[in-house]
Amino acid sequence: MEQGPLSFPWPLGIQLALPDSFQSDRAFGALLDVLREEQFSELELGIPDTALVQPACVQRFLSAWGFRLTRLATGAAAKRHGLSLSSPEGRTRARSVERCISMIAWAAEIRAEVIIGILKGVPGPDDASAGPRLQRSMEDLSRRLGRSPVAVLLEVTHRGECPAITTPQEAAAAIAPFPDFGWRVLLDTYHLARQGLAVAGTLASAPDLRGSLHCSDDNRRLPGLGRMRFGPILEALQVRGYAGSLVLEGAFGPDPCADVRESAAYLRREAR
Repeated sequence: MEQGPLSFPWPLGIQLALPDSFQSDRAFGALLDVLREEQFSELELGIPDTALVQPACVQRFLSAWGFRLTRLATGAAAKRHGLSLSSPEGRTRARSVERCISMIAWAAEIRAEVIIGILKGVPGPDDASAGPRLQRSMEDLSRRLGRSPVAVLLEVTHRGECPAITTPQEAAAAIAPFPDFGWRVLLDTYHLARQGLAVAGTLASAPDLRGSLHCSDDNRRLPGLGRMRFGPILEALQVRGYAGSLVLEGAFGPDPCADVRESAAYLRREAR
């Protein structure tokens, strides 16, 4: 059967930054209009300080467009508050674990998953020990919570952004000691490419690829707005029977609405 103009083999999502004045931000509302028109179904939001906004308030706002918050991205909070789960400073790690617990509780109120990416920590003078320090923070989270009330996605990032967890295999090994906590691995096409991995081949063989996949072009813009070839990537996902969602993540140009339309149209063409 021939695909319709908006059909696609997987649910489409996108990650956005929640504006401070989101309820009155016309540009943000216009972008949500476009996402609804393009039949996006998942929405991730970066919120710098969850203590300043109630989850129910965010959910009521999104429901006007037929959306719910699918995942809470923690990178904006990590940057604003200097958080790092692999910091060489014990106080920073402890504060980061506390903030992580509070963000998980915030997300659980509306059944949103939580993404841990840059919250893992940024490069520093003692990168060789970043992995073990991150592991200790994960142990602390497991000890404190036992089991997370929502899924927590450990994102594989390239070494230039975070020295810990830079391959799918490292991520799988990191979460293996905590089978009951609720960890899941999250992959990102941009980070895989920047780490020097063959994106399509990695996705074809990555263990436990499920739930969602971040899609960014080689210039960190939305797919189709750079030079990465997504045709082979989509083919690899189809061959392995991937049943999760594709979540667009990247920097916008002067017209975010046009970027979304162009990227969605590109992905649909490549999937035919």
